[in-house]
Amino acid sequence: MQSESSNRAEIESALALIDKAVAAGDLIVDEAGSPRPANEGQNLAALDRQREERHSQIDSDATDQERIILGQVLAGQRDNSSKWAKFRSTLGLAPGQAIPDHLWSEGPILRIAQEIDEAFNGRRDIKQLNGAALIEGYRLMIERGRPGSLQNFSVAIQTLISEAGSFVENDFLIAIEILQSKRARGILSNASWHLERSLRGDRPVEEIVKALSVCAANAQQIVKGRLGDDLEFDSFESLHDLLLSGMEAEKAEPISTGIRALDIDLGGGVNPALNGKLHTIAARTGVGKTTVAIAAAMGLTLRGANTLFLSCELDGIAIGARAMSNFAAHNKLTECKSWILEGRGHTRKAPGQYNRLRELWTAQQQLGNIGDFKSKALFHASAEDFAEYIYSAKSKDPNLVAVFLDHFHALKPSKGFNNRSQEMEARILFLHQVAKQCKVDLFLCAQLNRDACMAIRPTLAHINGTDAIGQLSHCCWLLEFPKREEGAVFDSKRLICYHAKFRDGQRDSRGNNINEEETELTISREYCYVTG
Repeated sequence: MQSESSNRAEIESALALIDKAVAAGDLIVDEAGSPRPANEGQNLAALDRQREERHSQIDSDATDQERIILGQVLAGQRDNSSKWAKFRSTLGLAPGQAIPDHLWSEGPILRIAQEIDEAFNGRRDIKQLNGAALIEGYRLMIERGRPGSLQNFSVAIQTLISEAGSFVENDFLIAIEILQSKRARGILSNASWHLERSLRGDRPVEEIVKALSVCAANAQQIVKGRLGDDLEFDSFESLHDLLLSGMEAEKAEPISTGIRALDIDLGGGVNPALNGKLHTIAARTGVGKTTVAIAAAMGLTLRGANTLFLSCELDGIAIGARAMSNFAAHNKLTECKSWILEGRGHTRKAPGQYNRLRELWTAQQQLGNIGDFKSKALFHASAEDFAEYIYSAKSKDPNLVAVFLDHFHALKPSKGFNNRSQEMEARILFLHQVAKQCKVDLFLCAQLNRDACMAIRPTLAHINGTDAIGQLSHCCWLLEFPKREEGAVFDSKRLICYHAKFRDGQRDSRGNNINEEETELTISREYCYVTG
């Protein structure tokens, strides 16, 4: 009896719901007395959309991978910008380009990812990228009137950080690959669903094929890391407009390196408006390519350019000491030799001119007379590691003009190649792409082989390992000691710079065409200073 009364109550409840739906106009009763939806077509379409969303979520749920990626970037007290740069470069995004929101789940994960990307691209009042810095930046924005809950944001970040403790570096890289795969699968799954519905309908075949092509291209962009590519082509008309705007635009003056031998091949110096080129300074070990590179980097900096010097040979102290000694030579502070600034002097006392050196640098920067010089020592790092730092530096500083890498042949070997030559060719192709994508002039220090010493003069063929370096370089300078007769005194300060390649010809500071095969340089190794 109790069961029958319970069933009767359920039936009456169901009938009451039907009556309520009929009264609201959601259901109608047909001639046979059976209820059916009032807007059957719209309701079926809504059901289809719900099924589509569930189907997509099943195939593309990458929440675990998102949490690993974000947790690794937020964890710790150090600046994790290089990890975010690795993630962005894997996706193929150009510096300054925002990561699409559709890569993330909704809610706290999306909000945190957006804040990380904004901070990475220099649009927040924080200089480091980690959880603590991100929370502080969010707090400042709320104080200025932005709506949001600092507590909810902080809790979400702390949760991700606590989870990150159980992951290792390899988990981060794997998570990126899985995220790419799942997002691409989600796009293809949606495309399959739409295809099935379109084939049942009356849509023209041309529209169906076009929609499928777009979905396939989007999925391929994610998997192959080409989110920054538009896959468009220039027409004759668009090129005409592009060239016209370039000719009529206000011209940016090239910035001199301070070394005439380099400037004449660069068209007067590095041009911020015509960047993305690869240049090579090559020499045998000990000849002076690092000295020339630091002198060129500081020459650009002292003339207003923002530069970055990366080295896998020198440590941070050595880079800083040599850069400062170059600045000291420009200001006639003769006590500030590089080896003394490095702490290799005979006393434990700083030179008397050292404080004057610091005061001059600070004063010149405050006046805006000089640019910003950044450096980083990366021992046993790969080309990919250096690319992440270049990418991060350009994102933080859109005005970065030139990057110096010391040096190409000392980079960590990459795996998966049959021989050294093949590996170096792939490496230079990759670095050339980085320069183009980040829109910086990349100066590489490279190694000449032993045959260069025996030759009458070094050539591009003497660059160690691969011809691709000479082929891709816009300018290439080969340094060697002058040939001397037997018994002549060796002078390590004198170098010959051979102009091995200059793609746009040679011009002096006034724009006059010249023709110079070699230039004699005088270098000071104590101050990393070059004349001649």
